Amino acid sequence: MFKMSFNTGSDAFYDHHEDPFNAIAKAEEAARILRYIAEEIELGIRSEGAVMDYNGNKVGEWSLD
Repeated sequence: MFKMSFNTGSDAFYDHHEDPFNAIAKAEEAARILRYIAEEIELGIRSEGAVMDYNGNKVGEWSLD
């Protein structure tokens, strides 16, 4: 089973200059996180861990059983 949960409330998910609704910034950061974790799984680096945003903040957890 694969589980992941992360909060999109940190500044890494917002572009205060471009997108007033932050839809683009939120999607870009979520996609970046998903790609990073997929690479870690594919390369066998980890099977669980913290979800970190672009700014280095812990925003969630993930695990693969």
